[in-house]
Amino acid sequence: APKPRAPSPVVVRGLGRHLELQEAAKRQRQEQEEREARVFITHPSPSPRQHYTIPQPFNLEHTDREARYSQRKLQTTEYVMARKVAECTFEPQTNHGATKKLLHQILNQDDDDNGDDYC
Repeated sequence: APKPRAPSPVVVRGLGRHLELQEAAKRQRQEQEEREARVFITHPSPSPRQHYTIPQPFNLEHTDREARYSQRKLQTTEYVMARKVAECTFEPQTNHGATKKLLHQILNQDDDDNGDDYC
């Protein structure tokens, strides 16, 4: 009768590599969770540094803003017009003014002459 042998270790090919890959995958998952926790703040800490917006009351100033806008627009328009007028230094000399003045003198002389004849 054969003597039972002591069980010798069974060698499974690739077992070591398989365990290495499992350990690497576990490490990658942990690192990914740490990165996500840092970036996406999955667990916010109650520290004074807050990473989220705290709502504040707001004030809508529609009417006041409209009044300021119209006043500013008016001031800007007046400023632009004043600049344009300041740039207009040319004053043309035409015969119209002289002709008008001469006509008034002639008409006034005729009125004075006619008035004396009828008295």
